[in-house]
Amino acid sequence: MDDLWTVMVPDESVADDVEPQTYYWANFVDMMEQDQNLSFSSTLDQLTDGRLKIVHTQGLHAKATWTSTGDHAFTGLFDLGVENVLLRFSETTNLTSESGGLLPSLALKALIKNRKSVNIVAMP
Repeated sequence: MDDLWTVMVPDESVADDVEPQTYYWANFVDMMEQDQNLSFSSTLDQLTDGRLKIVHTQGLHAKATWTSTGDHAFTGLFDLGVENVLLRFSETTNLTSESGGLLPSLALKALIKNRKSVNIVAMP
């Protein structure tokens, strides 16, 4: 958890002072030159070296815990709970002063000891 958190938030003391990039599509051409298959088939918990984060660049991160209430028929992590979860809310469009509102997405990365992480992504 701590290793991934350090990559996501390198310096918590200045996290609130980070401004969004001014030209949102500056790296869009690079997206077309990257292997898009990695976005859908990679089992890594972070971007590979040199790979740019081009979409969903505006977001908020948090450490979380999934606690099951037990009053359901779900199994797996929904039933057992997960102590270490990384939560990310991001904006699927780029926010500007002319934006008409939010179009948010949610990502949960459940870190499970001695297993690959389990990821849940939701967006409109």
